[in-house]
Amino acid sequence: MDDIFDRKGLKPMLISERHDAFDSPDWIYETKFDGIRCLAYLDGKSTDLRNKRDKKLLPHLPELSKIHNQAKKRCILDGEVFILKDGITDFYEVQRRVLINDPFKITISSKKFPATYVAFDIVYYKDHLVTDFPLMQRKNLINEILEENNFIGISRYIENDGIALFDAAKSRNLEGIVAKKKESKYYFAKRTKDWVKCKVMTTEDCIICGYINKLGKF
Repeated sequence: MDDIFDRKGLKPMLISERHDAFDSPDWIYETKFDGIRCLAYLDGKSTDLRNKRDKKLLPHLPELSKIHNQAKKRCILDGEVFILKDGITDFYEVQRRVLINDPFKITISSKKFPATYVAFDIVYYKDHLVTDFPLMQRKNLINEILEENNFIGISRYIENDGIALFDAAKSRNLEGIVAKKKESKYYFAKRTKDWVKCKVMTTEDCIICGYINKLGKF
């Protein structure tokens, strides 16, 4: 029997843009991690991490090869891989890591700046999809089956107070927050208004200049 867990190739649900944070009792709010979005296929024997293009990430992140031991049931999780530097997520470090192919350099980097996978959703449990479950039910399912350690965690959220969380993220120089409707279902590879990101916008004054090299003169 064909199993979507074995086939892989799933595309995560997309997040819509929204600039202003807001408060609502019908939504939850999570910190936006500055990392690489990926799906984690976990069973009792192995871990498989795939990014949005279905590329295998585990060869570049060997420190995450045992996170399946933290899952009590076979599952597919949606989440983010990030690397901390000085207590802040560093996108350039995790991006650099997944571009390294030299095993020795990967080993050194994984020990110096170990990656962490944080799960914020679950799309498959035991032997079936749970994408039609409302978000809060899926959140409860993650808490039931996942045991956290230094390499895998569960995304925390707050209810009602999106503006306060956004202000806290801004004060800590984080990327922003993600707001999600409590009743939202999960749609592979689709962008809906049920999930929106509120990003901290930063500006900087710059001078753009250039020259034309013509006949040995500028």
